[in-house]
Amino acid sequence: TNSGLLALGTPGFFDRPFSQLPATVTAGKNRNKPCVSASPVSVKTKVTAAKIGDLVVTGAPGEIFANYSNTIKERSSIAALAIGAADDGLGYIIQAFETDHAGRQVTGFVAPMQAVEYEDAYSIDACFGDKALETTVALLGTL
Repeated sequence: TNSGLLALGTPGFFDRPFSQLPATVTAGKNRNKPCVSASPVSVKTKVTAAKIGDLVVTGAPGEIFANYSNTIKERSSIAALAIGAADDGLGYIIQAFETDHAGRQVTGFVAPMQAVEYEDAYSIDACFGDKALETTVALLGTL
């Protein structure tokens, strides 16, 4: 749902194909008011989690914010290390409560540090951070 990244990715300016299949993301802790977004295109990515002795290591497909890593550490039953940009490089992984919708619509590229934060310009979707975090937390229960 980032118009700037969509405009560059659709013609192939990134190292991954943008699928012309629509995507819908529903995520968030509040089931009565979830974060919901939809786009006419989609990009495939993944998160990972592995247990190595008494340590859990997780990988996120972009640069994570502190809340992401703190949540992984809180939800893990043993010591945890949350690594960003491990599985992919899909920009900043921002949760819905941290994101600025205007920043994802090109203004983060042209007016960084003034009206909006530049991180939003490199965030692919308002709900992506919530979905990536929820998926990673779910993996912790399978280790």
